[in-house]
Amino acid sequence: MKIIIAAGTGFLGRNLEKYCTGKGHQVHILTRNPKRKNEIYWDAKTLGAWKDLLENADVLINLTRKIKRKYILQGLTVQKYFSRLWISVPINPDCG
Repeated sequence: MKIIIAAGTGFLGRNLEKYCTGKGHQVHILTRNPKRKNEIYWDAKTLGAWKDLLENADVLINLTRKIKRKYILQGLTVQKYFSRLWISVPINPDCG
């Protein structure tokens, strides 16, 4: 299975990568600071080489940190928090 881990260079990502590769899966890491062969530059703002990597991926795992967005609606400031609400999303419906 081809697995992509966004922001997977921290404690969770390293352990998840180790587990998945140990099971024989192909794992790619999306990161701002690629250092290894399986790490691809990704800044979550622009399209890049990572876009092509998603083409045949079976699973995408999002380990990005909490992001706070501020919106102004009808004069009221609203803060919306995004976090690890979706940990894994099957991209290929054929992968059980």
